[in-house]
Amino acid sequence: SFCCSTGCRLSSLFAHACMLLLLLMTSLTSLFFFDNFLGWQRILLTCFSMFQFFGIEILNASNEIIFLLFFFDCFFVWQWIFFLSLGVFQIGWIKGFNTSKQ
Repeated sequence: SFCCSTGCRLSSLFAHACMLLLLLMTSLTSLFFFDNFLGWQRILLTCFSMFQFFGIEILNASNEIIFLLFFFDCFFVWQWIFFLSLGVFQIGWIKGFNTSKQ
């Protein structure tokens, strides 16, 4: 039980780090592409992504207290895998849409 719990926490930390890296990469790309409308669109989408990420963090913290009381640690690994894949899909879709407009 302890080993599973530790593994789940490490996987959850890895997913947190990947999500932060994804947000950092989005922020950096928005700084280097200031071509009028598309530049402002990227800034808006980056701010929305950060708002979305912090909203998930607050929700995750409150859920974590409840689920850890019942020893459901592995739930958070799947939750972060889902949110990470959703974030990657969202960024890829936005980049593809912006590339097709240029």
